[in-house]
Amino acid sequence: MPPRVELGHPQLEVKINEPALGKSAYDIASELRSGNPPVYVGERRVMDGSILLHPANLDEQSAQIALQRLKQVLK
Repeated sequence: MPPRVELGHPQLEVKINEPALGKSAYDIASELRSGNPPVYVGERRVMDGSILLHPANLDEQSAQIALQRLKQVLK
């Protein structure tokens, strides 16, 4: 079976500069999930220092919420 990307399911991979932020990709995913509102990201690549965003179910409003939460957590 071809990888999801080849099947037309786009995703955004956000590479986390863990040394610069002082927290891991896992920490970022956990903070996003436990915040208000919670944002759930793909954690398949956290051991590689990345989180994945799956835009399939995002409309303009929820995309803006996800972006704001990501900015909060990355500060």
